Amino acid sequence: MFEQPRFQRQASPAHVSSNACRLDPQSCMFDGQYEPGERQFAEEEARRLNRAQVERLRRMAIH
Repeated sequence: MFEQPRFQRQASPAHVSSNACRLDPQSCMFDGQYEPGERQFAEEEARRLNRAQVERLRRMAIH
């Protein structure tokens, strides 16, 4: 059986990765070495995604 890699550098459909992470959060954690600049990129992307989610939730609360 095909096994999903623990860390994918290619973007995958959000609903697929989101569902996989909900079922097994540890499977979405990267525990290897970062490439130069990758950690900073990941942290900035996490901040961007968190801000986008906050804005989405705010818009939902208004309507």
